[in-house]
Amino acid sequence: MRMIDGLPDGGSIILSVEDVKGWLSENGSGLDHDLTVEEVGRFFDRSPATIRAWIRAGRLDAYRFRGNEYRITHAALEEFQGQERNGGQ
Repeated sequence: MRMIDGLPDGGSIILSVEDVKGWLSENGSGLDHDLTVEEVGRFFDRSPATIRAWIRAGRLDAYRFRGNEYRITHAALEEFQGQERNGGQ
């Protein structure tokens, strides 16, 4: 029996964000969130430094999150991919 099966219906539990993200990724649900530099780097098999260079060069649109981190929207990633398919135009 799983621990959660012993909780009453309508009960509450507290989970860390990391636990929720891990659970969602294990169950194939994913998260609908703007992407980090590291996530985009893994997607393109490039280092985070390369992704930051693309952002600074204006090739990849991103916004600042918490002052010093970048976030990339799915729309910006799709636009970047389209530009790259068309020779970076």
